[in-house]
Amino acid sequence: MVNDASEIGALIRGYVIGHFSSTRKEATIEEESPLLENGIIDSLGVQEVIRYLEATFEITIFDEDMLFENFQSIAGMTAFVTNKLNSQLSA
Repeated sequence: MVNDASEIGALIRGYVIGHFSSTRKEATIEEESPLLENGIIDSLGVQEVIRYLEATFEITIFDEDMLFENFQSIAGMTAFVTNKLNSQLSA
C-alpha cells in the first residue's frame, strides 16, 4: 500500500491530468492550484476523484470528509489521503 506523501501526490496528479480534459493541455498544474475554482474539475469530477481515491488507496471517504479543503487542490487531496492512511494504521 502506498503511504508516502510524494507518491500519493504523484498518483493523484497523474489521475487528474489523465482524466480531466481541461488538464491534458495544461499538465503543469501546481500542487496548490485551485482545481474547482479554475474549472479543472466540477462537482461531478469530485465524485470521480472520490471513487478513484477510495479504490486506489483503499480508504473510505465519509460525508464528514467532504470538506472543500480536502478536494480543492492536489496538495489538499494528498494531505487528506495521507491523514486517512495514517489514521487507519494507528487504529
